[in-house]
Amino acid sequence: IDALQVLSEQGPLRDWHGGDRVTVSRVVLETGAPRLASWHILKAYREDPSSLKARNAFAGEMMGDRGPLETLEFLENNLRPTQDDDSDDRENWLWLNFGCHTAVRDFSRAGEWVKRMAEESQRPEDIPLAKAQIAERQDRYEEAIGLVDSALEIRRGYRFLSIKARLITLVGRDEEAYRLLAKADQEKQTASYCWQ
Repeated sequence: IDALQVLSEQGPLRDWHGGDRVTVSRVVLETGAPRLASWHILKAYREDPSSLKARNAFAGEMMGDRGPLETLEFLENNLRPTQDDDSDDRENWLWLNFGCHTAVRDFSRAGEWVKRMAEESQRPEDIPLAKAQIAERQDRYEEAIGLVDSALEIRRGYRFLSIKARLITLVGRDEEAYRLLAKADQEKQTASYCWQ
C-alpha cells in the first residue's frame, strides 16, 4: 500500500508509459488487483514493445495464459537483451527462458540456463533457487527445500518464502507453511502471502 501511494504521488497510474507500467503492475498485483496488473502489462507491451522490461512482463503473462512453448517461441522471435538494458531486466529474461524449459521438463536445457545465470547474474541467490525448481519438478522435494533455504541465507525475499511454503506443503508440513506465511505477512504488505 505504501509503494502504491508513493507511485500515485508521481502522477496518475493510468498515465504511466511503457516499461514504467510494469513497475505499476507489480505494485497493484501485490495490493490484490491481478486483473489491473495484467492490464498494465499488456498496455506496457503495446506502448513500447522494444522495452525489455515490457517484453519480459508480457512473456510472463503469456507463460501463465498460453504456456511455455508459445512463450519460448515469443522469446526466441524477439530481440535479445543487450548490455544497454537494465541488469535486472537481463536477468529476468534469463529466468523466463529457464522457466520455460523447466516447465516442459527439458532439464538439460534448463541446466544450461542455470549455468548462464551463474555466469551473468548479479543475484547469487538465483542459482540455488533455480536448482530448487528443477529438483521440485523431479519430485526431489527435500533437496529443493534445502536449496531454497540456501537462497534465503543469501537474501530473504518474498518469492523465496512463497516457494518454500509451497514445497513444505508437498512433504506434508502444512502447519509449518501456514506459520511461515503468516509471519512473512506480518513483515511485508503483500497480497501474495494471503492468496497462498
